[in-house]
Amino acid sequence: MKNGYWVHNAPIGYVYKEIKGRGKVLFLDPPLDGIVREAFEGYASGHFRTVAEVKRFSETVLDFPRSKAGRITQQRVVDVLTHPLYTGHICSDHYGIQWLKG
Repeated sequence: MKNGYWVHNAPIGYVYKEIKGRGKVLFLDPPLDGIVREAFEGYASGHFRTVAEVKRFSETVLDFPRSKAGRITQQRVVDVLTHPLYTGHICSDHYGIQWLKG
């Protein structure tokens, strides 16, 4: 992580790919990367005024990951909107690493 690599599960919109000599590296995962980007931009611009509106938008997208019960929870949307990796940073309470540039 101190070298700028994410070591946890890939967040929504990213996928790990094996790169010779570098190991597993995160790459954008279409179409989910565009959906996450649209949610962020809509929330930042005020198009989506609340997390609930972002949730309703996410529910219209068939590819957006759902719980085992087939639902998108508000907590999942909050987790996406507050995930540091989407801002280009990495951090981990588990490893004691605070806000490094990814």
